[in-house]
Amino acid sequence: MTTTRSGPQDPAPRLRPSRPVRVVTEQTSVAEALRVMRVAGVRHLPVIAGDRCTGLLVDRDLIAAAVDGVTEPVGRLVRGPVPTVEAGTTAAHVARAVLAGGLDAAVVVEEGTVVGIVTTTDALVALAHLDED
Repeated sequence: MTTTRSGPQDPAPRLRPSRPVRVVTEQTSVAEALRVMRVAGVRHLPVIAGDRCTGLLVDRDLIAAAVDGVTEPVGRLVRGPVPTVEAGTTAAHVARAVLAGGLDAAVVVEEGTVVGIVTTTDALVALAHLDED
């Protein structure tokens, strides 16, 4: 995750989501969702139907479901509504969306299509590099 600036007239940092974003559907199994998270090294997975985000899976919910022996698809574990921001949104706007949404991540969209995810960890990384720009 990097912070970009468009010039001295625009000091507001912007968070750029990593691409490609890893996504699953509501029919994905708990084991497969955990596998996707482990391989990708992520703690959140947007759940999509077509290109539209229907919610977010959080690692601790999936781990708890696995420990409890849940074998159904992840659909009932999806948290939502998920905070959504447009690509190129300022870090401050992303932070407000995350706080208002009650999750520690926001899904990034372009023309309604999921293109990334920004987490609180990404925001901290961006803030840590502000004085280096």
